[in-house]
Amino acid sequence: MAWARTSTSQRSRFDITAKHSPDFFGVLDEETYRTTLWNHTPIIDFWRVGPGTAERLAGLGIHTMGQVATYPADPLYNLLGVDAEILIDHAWGVEPVTMADIKAYRSQSHSLSNAQVIGCDRDFDGGRIIAREMVDSLALELVDQHLVAGSVSLYVGYSVTREERDAMGDLSSARAWRSSPSDGGGERLVSPTNSHETILAAAMRLYDSNVQRGRKVHRLGLTLGDVISEDEPGIQPDLFADPDRLADERRRQEAISAVKKKIWQNALLKGIDLLPEATARERNMQIGGHRSGE
Repeated sequence: MAWARTSTSQRSRFDITAKHSPDFFGVLDEETYRTTLWNHTPIIDFWRVGPGTAERLAGLGIHTMGQVATYPADPLYNLLGVDAEILIDHAWGVEPVTMADIKAYRSQSHSLSNAQVIGCDRDFDGGRIIAREMVDSLALELVDQHLVAGSVSLYVGYSVTREERDAMGDLSSARAWRSSPSDGGGERLVSPTNSHETILAAAMRLYDSNVQRGRKVHRLGLTLGDVISEDEPGIQPDLFADPDRLADERRRQEAISAVKKKIWQNALLKGIDLLPEATARERNMQIGGHRSGE
């Protein structure tokens, strides 16, 4: 079964079908999909067809899914690469992935992440404080779950200047959001670890080398990648690490976690968490990004 993406501003005929159905369900099999949606425009209403893809397809004279379905495959592969296969299947109303495939799927890669949209934009140093707090949270989560991470990546989005705002036009559009100024980078760790000290050092290197000092930070995201169980066979330890120091750090992290779980997330705070730029205390009092009432 094929699906069209719907929104308040772009409603596909699938959406219209559902709204006019007595039970508000719209059903499309391969045949009705073709008769109902092959001539639908704009083509960007469909899943995975963004403005860039639509522009390239228009260069071939393609403006509808029906035209995609009946167009020779080779030029589409030359234009879109492997994505052409997905688009062609979608154009014919074919869904090659079954429910059994979905249920049997197991991700080969796992990660932990922490992201914030900062209510009051921070300067370089203020953003760095929040990045440190993110490391504190994620490193503690690794220890709690007996996991280790093999890489660290950082994303930062800046506050939009007046000139950039004028150039982007409608800031509510997805295109404007994607084009807003940002930076980021990643670093692979020497060995998978849940050491707060090691992860913090990597995160701060990424922050210092990627974030522009003259800009206000509006969004921050930190991701620990290649996350696996600390008992996973074949993990090679860092030969230059001090095992006694790592053991002391592990006991300290476990003690901090135990106190936070037994009493309250804000029962133990670092000095950095009391700085006016910090956000950890406030976020610990939120549920799903909203105040918990505590």
